Amino acid sequence: MDYRLEDLIDLKVFQTLQDKLNEIYIFPSAIIGNDGRILTATAWQDICTRFHRTNPCSEVECIKSDRYILDHLHEANPAVCYSCPHGMIDCAVPIIIEGNHLGNFFTGQIFLEPPDIEFFKEQA
Repeated sequence: MDYRLEDLIDLKVFQTLQDKLNEIYIFPSAIIGNDGRILTATAWQDICTRFHRTNPCSEVECIKSDRYILDHLHEANPAVCYSCPHGMIDCAVPIIIEGNHLGNFFTGQIFLEPPDIEFFKEQA
């Protein structure tokens, strides 16, 4: 039988858990269905959602990052990570239930090193 992720897990419970984790660690995360629907989301960074994703020039790199992660999920051990040209790290772990890949748990939009302020000034 074909199931969707939201048929098998309580998304409200997962959203609450993600929100609580974020209160402790400031941890951006999301559960995204295979069809691209955002099922839960916590603490997405404004630099990504309100700047890079809304600017046509920088959005191209965001799409490349998304595509790279999705294209390499089969290599996840346990996750696949990508360092985007904007200086941020994104990672994803496939959600597999009874051998079926039903979605992905994303974390990221984090800097592992101090951001290059001049780079962002030039972008702006």
